[in-house]
Amino acid sequence: MSESISELRLRMMSVAYRMPGGVAVAEDAVQDAFLRLQGASKVISPEGCLVKTTARRCGAA
Repeated sequence: MSESISELRLRMMSVAYRMPGGVAVAEDAVQDAFLRLQGASKVISPEGCLVKTTARRCGAA
C-alpha cells in the first residue's frame, strides 16, 4: 500500500463521517473494512476495497 495504515484510517473516517449514522457507526464501519481487507485474498486495490466497504457499511446503517 502506498499510504500508511494511519493515513488510510483517517481517509476512511472522512468517508464514513459523510454518511448518516454518527461517529459510532463511522468507527464501526472503518474497523469492519480493515478486518474484511485483512481476511480477503487477491485484492487488487486495498484502498478501493476499504472505501467501498466503509461506504457500504455506513449506507446499511
